[in-house]
Amino acid sequence: MTTLPAATIAGSPYRSAGWAAITSGVFGIMAFGVLFLAVNLMFQKRPELFGLMDLMFKTHHVGIILQYVFLIPVAFVLHTLARQQFPGLSRATLAVGVVSLSLIVLCALLFIVNVVADDLYTVPQGVLGVWLMVVSRRLSSVLPRGLMRFGMVVGFGLLLVGTFPWRTASLLIPSVSVVRCPPIIPIRRPPRTPLSISSSTSVRFWAS
Repeated sequence: MTTLPAATIAGSPYRSAGWAAITSGVFGIMAFGVLFLAVNLMFQKRPELFGLMDLMFKTHHVGIILQYVFLIPVAFVLHTLARQQFPGLSRATLAVGVVSLSLIVLCALLFIVNVVADDLYTVPQGVLGVWLMVVSRRLSSVLPRGLMRFGMVVGFGLLLVGTFPWRTASLLIPSVSVVRCPPIIPIRRPPRTPLSISSSTSVRFWAS
């Protein structure tokens, strides 16, 4: 397994990225705690708590913003480590990770100002999960095996979270089925018999 010298790591952005990852994790735990409390209040269905629930959901999104902002330098460091092992790795891989992180922050910010739905940020989270699985796999020779597996599990979890809006939409939108209508049979009037003709004539005669 290839490792970097300790002195090099201490004097490089790797240490700063490590602290950024720890800070991101702290904000993530705090955001999840606020979300857990808000969901519990939502199930109580008390109208006087609606304002508090809205504030807690927005606080959760603030935590999401801080969590993923601190992950952006981590994405750069992971890409640098991956390119040391695979020099041919394109910058498009880094762009996917950074753009996904930026979109998560943007969607969470737009929810706070009541522009988009509260779960829209989970869509770029799914893309980030795929990116994290790919990078973790590429860094299998650099990262410890446990950390590599942890990255794969977290990436797969983010991918499942990213499918949540699509699964919810499929449940809310009813399926459209084609119903074949029976053929329309025209109603034919019975032919007028001489008796009916004479009856109608007599009625008109007496009416006149």
